[in-house]
Amino acid sequence: MSETSQQALWPAGGGACGQAIREKDWSGHPLGPLGAWPDILRSVVDAILASRFPMIVLWRRELFQIYNDGYAAIMGERHPAGMGQSTGECWPEAWEALREIYARVFTGETVDLRSYYLPLLRHGVLEDYYFDLSYSPIHSADGEIVGILVPVIDVTDQKKAERELQLSNRRLNALVAATSYSTYSMNADWTEMKQMEGSSFLARTARNNRNWLLEYVHPDDQELVRQAVARAIASETMFELEHRVWMADGSVGWTESRAVPVRDEQGKVIEWFGAASDITARKLSERALLENEKLAVVGRLASSIAHEINNPLEAVTNLLYLAQLTVTDEETREHLRLANAELERVSHIAAATLRFHRQSRTPSLVNLNEVVDSVLTLHQGRLRSNHVKVEKRYGRNVFIICWPNEIRQVVANVVSNAIDAMKVVPRPKLTVRTRSIGQENSAGAVVLISDTGTGMSTGTMRRIYDPFFTTKETSGTGLGLWVSKNIMERHGGSIRVRSTQRAGCEGTIFGLSFLKMPVLENATGDPDTD
Repeated sequence: MSETSQQALWPAGGGACGQAIREKDWSGHPLGPLGAWPDILRSVVDAILASRFPMIVLWRRELFQIYNDGYAAIMGERHPAGMGQSTGECWPEAWEALREIYARVFTGETVDLRSYYLPLLRHGVLEDYYFDLSYSPIHSADGEIVGILVPVIDVTDQKKAERELQLSNRRLNALVAATSYSTYSMNADWTEMKQMEGSSFLARTARNNRNWLLEYVHPDDQELVRQAVARAIASETMFELEHRVWMADGSVGWTESRAVPVRDEQGKVIEWFGAASDITARKLSERALLENEKLAVVGRLASSIAHEINNPLEAVTNLLYLAQLTVTDEETREHLRLANAELERVSHIAAATLRFHRQSRTPSLVNLNEVVDSVLTLHQGRLRSNHVKVEKRYGRNVFIICWPNEIRQVVANVVSNAIDAMKVVPRPKLTVRTRSIGQENSAGAVVLISDTGTGMSTGTMRRIYDPFFTTKETSGTGLGLWVSKNIMERHGGSIRVRSTQRAGCEGTIFGLSFLKMPVLENATGDPDTD
């Protein structure tokens, strides 16, 4: 049979590449005419032509190319000229990257590459491509390596899609980092958090977390979250809820969380993607407004009651005075004097209550000692019932310009806290000092209030000015010192504290400083000290 007849018969089929092999003039090629090709080469060529998977044979050390239709699509405009061409000549831009790999295969090694990057020329333009490649040696009957078989998968589109997704994720994370948002993803039934990324108000997690409810959600709101999740899963609609969370620093905060279902091609929910924003400041502001309104209502009620007390109080005082004029029995007169003294104390308390509520529009010059005294009078009942000894060490003529009702509020809050701190200690003592201070180009005053109570821990000291932080459980609002600090700053002053729980010297000292407020000097012209 002639060579022409053999070419016409082999390879049989093989699509466009089979036809290219049959029609090519191999007589001047180093491989020689088709009829002279070794059986191993013909067998491998038959195998790759029958496959729809992109495959190429690189024959001998010259790496002559024989490939199928699947690989021809990768060749692009290099086909059909690339059939029988050496790979170094066909792919010069990839030669340096691959020549070492070819050398390794000819030593008997199989080399697998995943998402291997190759810059290739297409239509005169160098473009980025990615391939999954497997280089396997082809052995002759006597064991010699005579060629390389290479299955090829073009994963460029997949790789670019992954890179776009990664870029989108980086952009999203950058956007989230620039805001107060955290992003998270959950599995379809919310039993597992897959990730939590973004701002630092919530702790990050890059691992699958089945304990997310316990680790992120406050115990009092966990059932609320469970119910909202169940509704979202049942309806396959957005999850949306405001609830309390454990912040990254261990404190309690608030978040507004929204998550939407992510579906596959068939419309089945496969996961949930969500974002959580930090709304702690808003929630605290809302609560502060509510508490302030409650306090305002209480203040107005107390003022009204105090006002109503004044008239009958004055009448009773007058009656006692008349009774003292007519009674001759000394024991009865002493009882009337004691009753009158108690009524005077009630009168002071009523007057102080009115002063707390009525605020002037502008600051005024006040005697700081009198302000402090009015607060101690207001707390006289609690001080007496708790057996607290009070020591007062006042400077002479300590005057400041202030809103006196606000300063009463600050002093009252510190004194009230001091009484609470001394409820369980023996021989409780409250010491109050006032003095004027003078500095170059400034003048002011200081109030020092110290107690012999249980003292505060370092952790409590760090948080005493945080709104709603309290150690009094249900009996405290956690607003007193927060409001007091704001009042002192409004007056150009400051509030400072020192406290210890060391055995034998427990207690707390609060200092109220009015360093930038005008003071009235004493009679000698010098600021007074104690």
